[in-house]
Amino acid sequence: MTRALQTFCLALALLLAADFVAAANKKNNRNSSNKNNAQQQATIKKVIQASKTAAAQAEAVKAAASQTAAAAAAKAGAAQQRIAAMASQMKSMENSVEFAASNLQQMEVALLESQEDDSRVQRAIAVLDEAEAGYAAARAAAFESPDYKAAYQRALASRNKAEELPRVKREFIENNRELQDAGLQLDYARKAFEQARMELLHADPDWKAQVEAVREAKSALAEAKLAVGNGLLSNASASAIFREAASVASAAAASAQQNQARIKSLEAQAKRLQQQRSRSRYNNNNSSNRR
Repeated sequence: MTRALQTFCLALALLLAADFVAAANKKNNRNSSNKNNAQQQATIKKVIQASKTAAAQAEAVKAAASQTAAAAAAKAGAAQQRIAAMASQMKSMENSVEFAASNLQQMEVALLESQEDDSRVQRAIAVLDEAEAGYAAARAAAFESPDYKAAYQRALASRNKAEELPRVKREFIENNRELQDAGLQLDYARKAFEQARMELLHADPDWKAQVEAVREAKSALAEAKLAVGNGLLSNASASAIFREAASVASAAAASAQQNQARIKSLEAQAKRLQQQRSRSRYNNNNSSNRR
C-alpha cells in the first residue's frame, strides 16, 4: 500500500510538471530562440524519463499486488473446502452425540426398571411419587380456597393486574403452611431419589463406559466446531487480503496507463520542438546567406 501511494504521488507530480511544460510551450511563438527551445526539450526529456520510471514502478506494484491477490484467492478457496469438509464431519459428530446420549438414557431406564420393589431406588421412587401427589393436592386445595379466590378477584379488578396477579399468587404460596410443608417433603424425596439413582448407576460398569463415550463424543464435537470457526476466520482474512490487493493492483494499473499516455503526449511535444528548432536553424542560415 505504501509503494502504491508513493507511485501515485510521483505520477501526480509528473502530471503537474508536464502540464507546466505544455503551458510554457504554448506561450512561445515562432520567433523563440534556440536556447529556450533547447531548454524546453531538455525539460521534456527529464519528465519523460521520470514518467517512464513511475510507469515501471506502477507495473511492479501491479504485478506484486496481483500475485498477492492470487495467493489470497487460493488460500480462501482452500479454506472454503476445509470448512465444507469439517461441516460434513461435524454433522456426523452431532449424530454420534445424539446416538450416544440416547443409548445412555435407555441404559438408565433399563437399570431402574430392573430393580426389585424392595430395592433402595424403588423405595425412593415410591416416596417421590407420594410426595409429588401430596404437593399437587396441597396446591390444588390452596388455589381453590375462598381466601385465594377473593384475593385473585381483587387483583384481577385492579388497574395494575399484570403485577398484582403474580404477586397475590406468590404471597399466597409463601404464606400457606400446608403447601410449604408439602414442598419441603417433595424436595427431600427428589434428593433421596437422585442419591439412590446415582449410586445405582455408578455401580454399573457399562453405564460408566457409556458416560465416557458421551463425553468423548461431545468433546470431539466441540473441537470440530472450534476448527470450523477458525476456518471461517481464516477464510475471512484471506478474502480481505484479496480485496485489498486487487484494489492496489487496479490503482497501479490505472497509474501505469496514465503515465504511458503522458509519455506519448510528451514525446509528441518533444518532436514538435525539435521540428521548430530545425526550422529556426534553417531560417537563421538563410538570413545569414542573404546578408
